[in-house]
Amino acid sequence: MFTIVLLCGAVIADVLVPNATAQSASKQQAEMDTIRAEARAVADAAVRAQQDAQAKILAAAQAEANIKIPFNRNLRPRSEFNKPPIDDGIHDPTNEDIKLLHSAGEVMAAFPPANMGNRVDWVAAIAEKKIEPAWDLTDPEAERMVMDLDIQRVPRGSMPNVIFPHKQHTEWLACANCHPAVFVPQKGANQINMRLILGGERCGVCHGKVSFPPATACLKCHLQDKAVPTNAVVKP
Repeated sequence: MFTIVLLCGAVIADVLVPNATAQSASKQQAEMDTIRAEARAVADAAVRAQQDAQAKILAAAQAEANIKIPFNRNLRPRSEFNKPPIDDGIHDPTNEDIKLLHSAGEVMAAFPPANMGNRVDWVAAIAEKKIEPAWDLTDPEAERMVMDLDIQRVPRGSMPNVIFPHKQHTEWLACANCHPAVFVPQKGANQINMRLILGGERCGVCHGKVSFPPATACLKCHLQDKAVPTNAVVKP
């Protein structure tokens, strides 16, 4: 009888041990699955948080760009041009005399159009006698000194050569506006690159502020093919 009990106990033990092992393994697997799921959820949440943060930063940057870029306006996206003074963001809309000012869009509607800047081709406007800039604010009889001289600059890489036309500039400005403060009138004395220009130096003293923006009008300056000999001058 005693032996039979032992044998039965052995049989029962043999049956219970495998079942306990299986249950333990199943429990461990379930715990691992839970840990993996929680880790995956944490990682997904971190990715979403990072994406949301980047989206907020981008939205804030775009909003800031739309409001104000203090050093240069080349990168400011605009959907409207030549707004009336009360809406242009320059004049004081609360000033009662603002209604006396002409709307730039109406005044310049008859000017030669352009697809950049304030949408007026000012060089063509002078050529067509639409406007005649005053040469001297104090002497209306002052004689213009227009210089018909082109300067060639050969940039590195595949960008076309730059042709700087003095004629189109000196029809507006006296030499002292640029020389020597902005450009030293000596060959090789002026470092010029897009970083400086977009930062409001060199050409960027005017372009991007009161003249066409260089960031969106590359071929206005880079207009000579590299195949043209370096001693040749092409009129813009």
